[in-house]
Amino acid sequence: NVLGLRSPIHSLARILNPLKARCGLQSIFHPGYQVVHRDASHLLGDRVIVIKGEGGEIEINPDSPCQLLGTSDEGCWEEEWPAAFTQRHVKPAQLEAETLLAVWQGHETCEYGLQAVISTIALALCGLGLSRQEAFSRAQEIWAGRTVSAQ
Repeated sequence: NVLGLRSPIHSLARILNPLKARCGLQSIFHPGYQVVHRDASHLLGDRVIVIKGEGGEIEINPDSPCQLLGTSDEGCWEEEWPAAFTQRHVKPAQLEAETLLAVWQGHETCEYGLQAVISTIALALCGLGLSRQEAFSRAQEIWAGRTVSAQ
């Protein structure tokens, strides 16, 4: 009941950091438990950023503001990233692998998907110490270079 889940193992697995990653990313669907997960990671001495995520996954939803709860050497912090869009996108009922490949290869575009990917990359880069502005700039460079590095 304290962690808000049927099994505490689910939460435990999310906060483990056996390889001592410089920063972990966690997505906790229930907002009331995000602080608990952040604080548990802080007590363990780990750097972490906890978000609600899209569908419980580590993915920024660019249609909504995103609350970030993190830890650093200085302690715990909170920050909100604004929504990237003023209107919500209608998402397809099902994703097709061919569409994902076409977007990856640059043959098709997906405004929502592109912003979700760039924002999520930026989230990870912020966890590694970049400012929000630097992280978004670098995330766009990473996305732009995706096909070059895949060859």
